[in-house]
Amino acid sequence: MLDKLQQSVGYLKTKGDVVYTICDMRSEEAMNLQRKIVDAIDNKYNWDLYRSLVGELHRKFKVRQYAFHNIVVTTGRAVLARLLAGETTYSGEINYCALGNYTATATASDTTLGNELYRKEVSSKAYASNNAYVSTFFTATEIDGTFEEVGHFIDGTAVVDSGQLFSRIASPNTAELPVTKSNTESLTIDYKVILLS
Repeated sequence: MLDKLQQSVGYLKTKGDVVYTICDMRSEEAMNLQRKIVDAIDNKYNWDLYRSLVGELHRKFKVRQYAFHNIVVTTGRAVLARLLAGETTYSGEINYCALGNYTATATASDTTLGNELYRKEVSSKAYASNNAYVSTFFTATEIDGTFEEVGHFIDGTAVVDSGQLFSRIASPNTAELPVTKSNTESLTIDYKVILLS
């Protein structure tokens, strides 16, 4: 019965696109924009205000930008399937972004990052049509280093490896990684999830 149902209704596919933007934060103007962005995040202002401030920072101070596709892993797709079937163990909300330094290729069976170094609550989220947008802003002094992998988590907490991994990208998957960020640079990770038929 399930096979016949699958043949008749088709499949829902997920795709993830990631853009890393690194900005030079050594000027007073850049730091003022960073303060406004952090204020927008702390006060949970709407997506449009957050994107306007981040967009201005990127236009004026961007030094590097990388774009690539990532893997939506099995655990992430399973959470979506459970929600569609009315099972509410997980909220389905991507609420944490994590950075790591493990260099193994991302696979559909991943459930955590290979070696998580730092995680942060997502800064802002929105959706339009069949696309979800998730953005995380890392300030200049918050974290620095070389990052080989990034992941997004559903129902995560501040604890390393917590939550359900939704997506992961690692350096063997793309020539754009690793990304190196200094303590005079901000990093914005913009993630777009596309649901396709």
